Amino acid sequence: MTEKFKIKSALTLVAVLANSYAVGLPVFRIQDGAQNNPYSKSRSAQTETQKYRESYYDCVAASGGVTANILDCSSDEASFQDSRRNAAYKKLQTQLSSDDQLKLHDEERAWISARDKDCNALIAGGGTADSINQEECVLSHTADRANELQLRLNALARQ
Repeated sequence: MTEKFKIKSALTLVAVLANSYAVGLPVFRIQDGAQNNPYSKSRSAQTETQKYRESYYDCVAASGGVTANILDCSSDEASFQDSRRNAAYKKLQTQLSSDDQLKLHDEERAWISARDKDCNALIAGGGTADSINQEECVLSHTADRANELQLRLNALARQ
């Protein structure tokens, strides 16, 4: 299975889940390898490992399955995650040697290029699902990168 197919399949699932949630079908988030059933008595004991803010999931749930609304939710969350990424990048830069700063700068430029290439490839058809897939791809990549940079900061703080 190619990486592009995996991403497109995952993003299509996001769109299906958003539509299912919008029409009132129960949707459970997978956390720590188990279903997080909102009706379970043990829900409070489960560890939250959500990738995005709760407001994103609430926004998608309230979208009514309307593409423009889903795109607004994704765009808002992508802006938040991009701010996290930028803040972590800037803070990390202040803690590195000159050589390592240059390496991180080059790494970040390469990451942006790879993200854009991966995500722009999803809009080849130009349909509404392609728009959702592309926006969700940007969101996912950006959140992952923000988390990666934050982990590096945390590791430096422990040294």
